[in-house]
This record gives sequence, C-alpha cells and structure tokens, in this order.
Amino acid sequence: MTGVDINPDRIKLLWKKYNINVIKVDSEQELLPFKIDSYDIILFFEIIEHLRINPLYALREAYRTLKQGGQIIVSTPNITPIDRIDFLLGRNFQEEPVEAFKKLETLDYMGYLRLYTTNEVQNFLESVGFEVTSYTYKGNYIRTGWKAKIIMKLPIYKKEQFRPHLYMFAKKPSSLQ
Repeated sequence: MTGVDINPDRIKLLWKKYNINVIKVDSEQELLPFKIDSYDIILFFEIIEHLRINPLYALREAYRTLKQGGQIIVSTPNITPIDRIDFLLGRNFQEEPVEAFKKLETLDYMGYLRLYTTNEVQNFLESVGFEVTSYTYKGNYIRTGWKAKIIMKLPIYKKEQFRPHLYMFAKKPSSLQ
C-alpha cells in the first residue's frame, strides 16, 4: 500500500502502524510519482474539502494513475439540509476561515476550505473522466434537539441525506467510448 501526503511526518506513527509507505507530494501541484495505470483502487478520503488550489488537478492525477476499470472512492463531509438551514439563518456550518488558514501556516495543511454537495463531488469526478457508479451517506444522525425531531419525522428514504459523511464510488472506464 502506498499513500501520498503533503506532510507525511505529521502522522508518521499512523502510517507506520498500518505499514503504509507514504511519499511526500503536493497533490494539487505535483505529478504523482506513479506510472499511468498503476493502481486498481484509490482511496481519496477526507481530502477534497482541504484542497485550496485545484481539486481538478489532484483528481486528474488520480485518474491518470488508476488502471482502466479501476475504482476511486471519495469521502467528504456531507453538507446536509440542516447545514443549509443553519446557513440561511446566518450560522456558520464550515470551519472559520481564519482558523483554517492558520493551520496552513503552522501545520502545512488547512482545515476545511470548502464543503461540497453530492452533485458537486459527482461533477468533479465526471469532469476528469470518471463514471460515478454510486454514492451513500454514512455516520450517525443528529440525535437531540429540534434538528433531530425534524429528521426523525421524515420518511426513511429522505433521512439518509442527513448523515454527516458522503462516500462516492466511481470508476475509470475500461475503454474510451
């Protein structure tokens, strides 16, 4: 298993614990040091919301290094309908920008630069050539307060979109069509 990170030393104990070889790469600006069609699966977990320069570049590099028919799984925080209501009410549902940029100065990475909707993540993937095959929402619903009361009154199929994490599955086509 191989990973890339802009600052692998930050969590080197985790990499060592799971025996993952990690290479220092700025995935928004540098070519990944892998040949075309190198991998069967790419895990793009909790990354896209932190990218501050060009998520398309990072996804194009993932596409380049993924084998034909290979799969990418993208996970990101889910902007739920409740988050949107909070926003309309003047509440912040994302990380405070000054704090995010301070992390960039001190840790070489940012907090959430931008959270994306399900459609936006799908558009990112499709724009670089991936075929989205499915998506799902995971994590616990809000369990207390007025928000929980609203969610629990919804039909079962509507509740899924209130889970806090989005997982999108896509593949690199086996051949050009």
